[in-house]
Amino acid sequence: FLGRWDLTLKAPDREYPSWIEISEENGQLKARMVSRWGHARPLPEITLTNGRLKFVSPKEEEDRKDDMVFEGTLAGKTLSGTTTGP
Repeated sequence: FLGRWDLTLKAPDREYPSWIEISEENGQLKARMVSRWGHARPLPEITLTNGRLKFVSPKEEEDRKDDMVFEGTLAGKTLSGTTTGP
């Protein structure tokens, strides 16, 4: 999962190009992500458990009532998963 991944954020009305960069520092995963608003910022939470990646993007960055939570897996060279909310 380490490295930079191009993402497509799919909303009901359109798709937003994005990316996430995952690194490891002192044994801890770190991530930066470009939201649909176009600026990179660190993510407050990222975990890898039993081959499943989970990260949280704060609600303030996503213009939502709740944080956006992504959960997904790596299949070959493709990172895919789902997010909570609309």
